[in-house]
Amino acid sequence: ATRTADEQMGEKMEFNSMGFVRAGSNKSIPRKVGTTVAVVKPFEALPVRRADLAMRIKFYRAKLLKMIQGYAIFASGVRLNLIDISGDIGRPASKTDYVLTTSERSITIPERVSSVLGSM
Repeated sequence: ATRTADEQMGEKMEFNSMGFVRAGSNKSIPRKVGTTVAVVKPFEALPVRRADLAMRIKFYRAKLLKMIQGYAIFASGVRLNLIDISGDIGRPASKTDYVLTTSERSITIPERVSSVLGSM
């Protein structure tokens, strides 16, 4: 979902596995200015990849976190929230953990490093 400062309402879009917008998925929604991207069940249609991911989840999770930390350090003016949701989304038994949170206020690279990796 995304909204610019010039728009009154935001736009929600869903993409198919090929990266194209699904027909009929565009919806106008109320939201704050910004963009939210949610990746849900990325390997659902690929059982071999899903099995590999399940076996090596800790390795892939650490690799993903390092990549996003690197992006967060060098992307100025961007606020990132990386949230890990375990279990079925929207169910009472699901667990939400904030893995990475940054601030738009960090202007210099040392401030962004401190924001992402903690004070040194």
